[in-house]
Amino acid sequence: MAQPLLCHLEEISSHLVPERPLCLLLDFDGTLAPIRKWPEKAQISGLTRSLLNRLSRLERLYVGILSGRALHDLYSKVKLPGLYYGGCHGLEMEGPGFSYQHPGGAKFRPLLSQIARKFKAQFRLIPGVMVEDKGLSVSLHHRNVKRGAIPCLRESFNRVLGEYSEWIEAIPGKEVLEARPKLDWNKGDAVLLLLDEARRKEGKHPSCFYLGDDQTDEDAFVALGKKGISVRVGREQPTAARYFLRNIKEVQEFLRWILIYFQL
Repeated sequence: MAQPLLCHLEEISSHLVPERPLCLLLDFDGTLAPIRKWPEKAQISGLTRSLLNRLSRLERLYVGILSGRALHDLYSKVKLPGLYYGGCHGLEMEGPGFSYQHPGGAKFRPLLSQIARKFKAQFRLIPGVMVEDKGLSVSLHHRNVKRGAIPCLRESFNRVLGEYSEWIEAIPGKEVLEARPKLDWNKGDAVLLLLDEARRKEGKHPSCFYLGDDQTDEDAFVALGKKGISVRVGREQPTAARYFLRNIKEVQEFLRWILIYFQL
């Protein structure tokens, strides 16, 4: 069972070896920014932005944000050049001296665009539905849909994707259904790639913290395993994370602790 992270800071400080680099990797929505009714309204606070900026300027510390959002959308929400950004669950990533595009992703863009158009036509009359074409995935947001209409919405979503089941899979999230390419890739793979990038630059294996609040973050928790510290934001169970933080305010407290620790 996950333990409260802020009660175990002395214990986890043993993972912060001064000579080793640290990767501090976080989800965006629900971890750094409050979840909003409409995704475009989500913003990080001035305090969170300041903490991320100051952390990214420290030596041997790599700060990255991995999100289901498209890469350009994610960057527009944060706009800090010293960070690493992973969009569409890491299918596309950018950072200082680093760029990655999943080699199998590009061929799915036309198909996903077609699916997005079908979704928009299929659900245009349902109040509160938002279809988001992210290029490498398509999201159907239903946070603003009446609860009673959601089962029918899910059924229609799966019916449309049934035509593409050989190439596209359905991934559930918080108040969202997502159509994603069937690629052997998830946030866990993205985390391991960023760890390898830090090792390549520093010549030493990095420590790692990964913080996330959604089901897709569980892939990262599992992949990280004993290579680092996994932290679930919120108390949802079950989780593969070793620790939890209750909310975004506690995430800020933890970021402040990391900043102070590295400045000692």
